[in-house]
Amino acid sequence: MTVEELLSRYSATNTITEDDIAEIQDSENLRWDLYNYILLHKNRNFILAILHKMTKLRAKVWEENVLPVNADSIMFASYLLGLHGQVEDSLEIWKAKITDFDTHCAVDIELIVFAGVDETLTYLEKQEPINGFDAFEYATGCYKAGSFEGLENYFKPERFVHGYYH
Repeated sequence: MTVEELLSRYSATNTITEDDIAEIQDSENLRWDLYNYILLHKNRNFILAILHKMTKLRAKVWEENVLPVNADSIMFASYLLGLHGQVEDSLEIWKAKITDFDTHCAVDIELIVFAGVDETLTYLEKQEPINGFDAFEYATGCYKAGSFEGLENYFKPERFVHGYYH
């Protein structure tokens, strides 16, 4: 599958399928192509659909004991969403991060502040906790601990290796 095929199907149906997610998760080339596509052509709704489908499938494991989407794939989709630089996406990435323990560990807190630390903290301060998890409190604690120092290095494209963001 190519990015063009995936995008064409999404545009026609406005949905991302489980098969699409499996293909993204299993194909290093497709992940690399998605990354390069988003660098040139922002498509926030497309990436939001991918992230939402991934987190829905990841949560499904607890309900139906099915093989989940791996946490690295959710990190990847969060990174692609962050490339759009929209402060409201900090909450979308936070929701993906708190899907379960493994995603909480895998999805870096730095991804939450793609739109800027001050802008993101101001935005998150106005949001309600989700499932008991307060994004503002967590992000503020990380800020105080120095987690957001050196973000210019964190966001460098060179960190995207072999279809994964490291």
